[in-house]
Amino acid sequence: MIKKGLFIFASLFIVAGCDVSNSDSKEIVEIERLDSFYRFNDVYPTSYIFNTQYRWELFWKANTGDGSIYDNDGTDIELPVIDFENKTLIGVFYDRLGQMHQPKDPKVYYSGSRLVIDLDSLTHTNNRDATWIPYLLFTVDKTDTDIEFVGNTPDN
Repeated sequence: MIKKGLFIFASLFIVAGCDVSNSDSKEIVEIERLDSFYRFNDVYPTSYIFNTQYRWELFWKANTGDGSIYDNDGTDIELPVIDFENKTLIGVFYDRLGQMHQPKDPKVYYSGSRLVIDLDSLTHTNNRDATWIPYLLFTVDKTDTDIEFVGNTPDN
């Protein structure tokens, strides 16, 4: 009986000494969202990661028609400037939904050695402009780690 009690006590002591709470800890990452009222052409619904100005410019030109996009007054809207020395730009584009839906800000955190982008649902606005594609464009501190998209991803 004493041996059994010592065994249980020793087992509890070992488990109590383990740092179970940090085994799945999440380091929250701050994001900076870009304007959400740019008009894009038919962008393939998926997630994009940009770490260079060159790739960002190519994407912008390829997905905004003739290389420029316009606001309601017909004036050029310049390519948003991103500090790629210090930032990574992440884009998430959904299918056209027929009405304006706006993605909520994602939860972004490090889990182990990867950056996780946890995408929430789309919120409906009163804008009924069917030419808008719901999307997110946001920056995080520069990262070259693996990025995992979970939750309400464009392919769900």
